This record gives sequence, C-alpha cells and structure tokens, in this order.
Amino acid sequence: MRSRRTADGGWARTKVGGLVPRRIRKLRGGPRRHKSSGNARNRPAAHGLRILRIADIPRDRAGGVHGYMTMSGEALRQRGHEVQFMFREDLASWPRYGGLRRLIIPLVLPIRVALAQRRSPRADVVEIHEPLAAPYSFLASRSRGALPPCVVLSHGLGERLWQETKRSARAAGWRVPLKSRLLVPLTLVLPSRYGLRHAAHVVVLSSEDAEFVRSELRVPSWRVSCAPTGVTQRFFAAPPPTPDASGVRVIFVGTWIERKGIRELCAAWERLCAEDSTTTLTVVGASAQEVNGRLRSEQGRVTALPYVSQDDLPAVLARHDIFVLPTWFEGMPLSVLEAAASALPCIVGATCGNLDIFPPGDPAAHGGILIAPRDSVALASAIRQLRDDPQLRVALGGRARQRARHFSWESTAEYLESAYRRAGNRRHTAGATSQVQGRGPA
Repeated sequence: MRSRRTADGGWARTKVGGLVPRRIRKLRGGPRRHKSSGNARNRPAAHGLRILRIADIPRDRAGGVHGYMTMSGEALRQRGHEVQFMFREDLASWPRYGGLRRLIIPLVLPIRVALAQRRSPRADVVEIHEPLAAPYSFLASRSRGALPPCVVLSHGLGERLWQETKRSARAAGWRVPLKSRLLVPLTLVLPSRYGLRHAAHVVVLSSEDAEFVRSELRVPSWRVSCAPTGVTQRFFAAPPPTPDASGVRVIFVGTWIERKGIRELCAAWERLCAEDSTTTLTVVGASAQEVNGRLRSEQGRVTALPYVSQDDLPAVLARHDIFVLPTWFEGMPLSVLEAAASALPCIVGATCGNLDIFPPGDPAAHGGILIAPRDSVALASAIRQLRDDPQLRVALGGRARQRARHFSWESTAEYLESAYRRAGNRRHTAGATSQVQGRGPA
C-alpha cells in the first residue's frame, strides 16, 4: 500500500496515482446515505438530476453570467431537476479581486464541493465556470466517483479572450502591461486549458468557441456541447418602437469595459455628434462619471443608467430605436437577444455568439447589422444608415424579434440536460454525435 499523510485535510496518493484531499477520499465509497423522508428533497422527479452550478460572481449580480445561470437554472427546475448554486459569497470572501483570487478560489472550490456533499444529498453533476475548473476537474477525474463529474461552462473562452485582448492592444497602439503578460497566461489561460481538456464535458455558448475547443484544444466532439443563451417572454410583450420626430434614440446595454467595444462606440459617437444634433445615446451599465470620462463632447445628449433591473429593462428598451454592442469578444450576449426580442434593429460586432444570432451570410434577414470588430468608422456608418431610414429600422426590428423567438431558456435547459447526462455516462465513441450543429438555432 502506498504511503499517505494521515493529518486531516492532508493529501493522500490513490491507487491510480492521483492526489486527492483526504476529506474527499472519505467519500469514495459513494454518496452518503440519507434517511428517507418521503419528500422531493431526497429525489427529484423521475430521471431528474441534482445539479450544483458554481461561478465566482456576486449572488445579486444582474445580467451576464448570473442571468444565464439563474434563468437556465429555473428552466432546468421546470424540467424536473434539482438545481443549487454556489456563488462568490459561498466560496470565499478573500481575496476580493485580481490574480490572487484567480489562484486561490479554484483550490478552495473542491473542498467546498466535498463539504456540500456531506451536508446535503449528493449532486449528480457539478457545473463550474471555466476559470475555476482546473483543480476540480483534476480531482474528479481521479477520485473514482468520490466527486461528481465536472462540466465546464464557458461564457467566452479565456484563451480566446486573451488573444483578442492582445490583438486589440496592437490595433489601438498600446502595449499590454508586463504584469498582465506574466499573470494572465499563468492564472487564466493555462488553468482554463487544463480544465477544458480534462472535464467530463464542456459547454460553450457559441459555435466559434465550440470549434476552438474541438480543433485547438483537441477535445472530442462528443464531449462538447453548445447551449446558446435564451430570452424571457416579457421582452416580446412591448410594442415595436415607433419613429420619434424629436430624434433617433440609440441604446447600449453592457458592462462598460474595453471588450464591449466602448472605445469604438465613443469614437463613432464623436463622429455622429459632429453631423447631427438630434440623435441621443443611452448607456445602461455605466455611471455618468465613467461615460463622461470617455465622451467629452455633447455630453448633454448622453444618458447613463448604472443599473436597470430585469423587470424594468423591457420598458427602457422600448423607448429606443437602435441597439448597439460593438463588442470584439463575447460568449453569446444576453443583451443582444433582449434587444432583438424588443424589436430593435441590432448593430453588433461580427464575433462569437453574435454570429449565431445573426448569421453572417445575410444578417439583415434576421434583423442585424454586423460590423468588423474594432471598426468605429463602420459603426458610425451603420448607425447613420438606420438613423436616416425609419422604414429600414422598423423592418429590421421586426425581423430581429422573429429571430429572437428561436432562442428560449427551455431550449437552453434541454441542451444543458443532455450535456449533464453525457458527463455522467462517458461511454461514448469518437463517432458519437455532438450537440454542436451549425451556428445556433435555425
């Protein structure tokens, strides 16, 4: 028998040569036995799964990763599954941000999962946000069933984001700081690669990411699924926007960060302000100070809304004529589908999930205008085109709403359920079919 440390929380070498925490090894015999109480807590609906979903984001965060997790989670519950979440508050309160947290939280996570399994019925599958998954996927693959299988969920591959960040820096003429050049590969790119390659299953949001995982990371197709973002029905309820004689109203919804294309948006807005005095811009997701720091002219025509609740967002979108998101990297942005469902023509960066929503062959047929990433001139031209043609705005908005009907949280949950079941049963061959078929819904 191989030697092992006997202190609680120490490390012990298994028969397969992997290293697993001693606390986790105690669970190797299988799930803990709980006394039957006859209620739904001990077993969900027939064939239902117990799913633990983990991401290092605040529990009360709106939109984005949180929106995807909670809304698809509710759809999974409707399908008869038990869904639990583990957010930032459940993982650790320190360190709060930065590279140190990216190093520490993935190491803490397996212990948190093991403790959770002892306190409640065992999960059938653990879904982990991509940046956190490497240590858990390593341990789960070597624990001989002591840990539930790992499904890695990516909202935009970290390695691709790093590539695009460097490309954007070169295009803008600035150099990525040395600290980032050293830390990002170590704390983001390499761990993400390992987690994706060793997970029981990988779920991405866009066809581009799925192809990267298959071709660049060499993950077999049967271990890769695409589960596009959905959109809730309340966004379809508002009447389509009607032209306003006072001017065209443009709206941006997203985090006020570089990869969302804010540099290009600001440059395009400066051009438009020089030729037109009636078009207005609303920025949802940034403070007035953040926006005014970028837009130094015609600030009176820009409205900043730092926060808009999901309940109020449909009404806010309905008061506008054009949606813009000139992002140069995404998963599949929830805000684009919400704008499309609100019958707004959408001007978006030709990248990632945007290409699944508005296929590049004829994006206008689906209500969108695709622009090259990092091209402020093309963005200004597209806004100008829609500004000057009310009939085109209405036509594209109607097509966008129809396109958005192809994306639902029920469909997302169906894709996720299939991925979870595959993770629990890896008896597939390389020739097995993949969930990835084309660019999103037909």
